[in-house]
Amino acid sequence: MDERRKLERRELNISVVAHHGVDDEALGKLVNLHREGLMIMSPGPLQLDQIYQLDLQLPEPIDNVSLIPLIADCMWQSPANSEGAHWVGFKIVELSHRSADLIDRLV
Repeated sequence: MDERRKLERRELNISVVAHHGVDDEALGKLVNLHREGLMIMSPGPLQLDQIYQLDLQLPEPIDNVSLIPLIADCMWQSPANSEGAHWVGFKIVELSHRSADLIDRLV
């Protein structure tokens, strides 16, 4: 695979669930993250080249904040070893200063 990332994604030591911000559907568990992108383990495939409004649900609040909202483009996906599960990669296309600060504190 052609590696186009400028920043190294960091694996997290906590369980963060990515929810679809429109309907609050849990899309998967966050695997790694940085300011420009993220990867989740999803129970099924997602729509490629689709813009998603994501809310990253933190297990414990950071400065009284439990959700990190962002807008991301679904760039790729690949079947995982678990039946039906998929690795799904996103490029972050919109991120508030507050969300960026929270991501920096997570990684």
